[in-house]
Amino acid sequence: MNETVRKDILLVLTKSIAIMKKTSNSAMEMRNLSNSIIHSATIFQDKDSTDTAILIYSISKIMERSGKSTNSTVLQNELEKAKKVLERKDERQYQADIQKIFKIITKLDNKLTTYVDHLLTHASAKKACNLCEHGVSVGRAAEISGTSKWELMSQMGQSYSPTDNTSRTRQRLQVARRLFK
Repeated sequence: MNETVRKDILLVLTKSIAIMKKTSNSAMEMRNLSNSIIHSATIFQDKDSTDTAILIYSISKIMERSGKSTNSTVLQNELEKAKKVLERKDERQYQADIQKIFKIITKLDNKLTTYVDHLLTHASAKKACNLCEHGVSVGRAAEISGTSKWELMSQMGQSYSPTDNTSRTRQRLQVARRLFK
């Protein structure tokens, strides 16, 4: 694992643990953390960043839907274990811990089980979509996020990108016109 990626993941884990310790429900803060690590995933195109982004996004959605619950302490403890393992630079154990947290999320609540399965699939596709917005190809984004190209393209078709390309297009057109005068 690249040292920059490791530091970024450690920073996100530290912040997410702090957010989970708060008494208020801070799902939006968790989602913003998830988005922040997508930058590393875009540059280095590694599975660890992507898995961490998907994990934090999934936790944010659970916090949003069910609020702060006793399950957050279990997830918080597991995130702390994963953070300690990553601080020791034990990549294999970190990956195993992340997979363990994914399993815990899927077993959180009988009512949430079907929702969580769908959530993890949706989170993977959403984060892969973010990778594509940063310039990573659909095939590569699907590969590193663990989702299928079909699910990713479906998510890309459903998502709305708030970027305004008209002003950028106009600027490019003005530059081209100046070049050909």
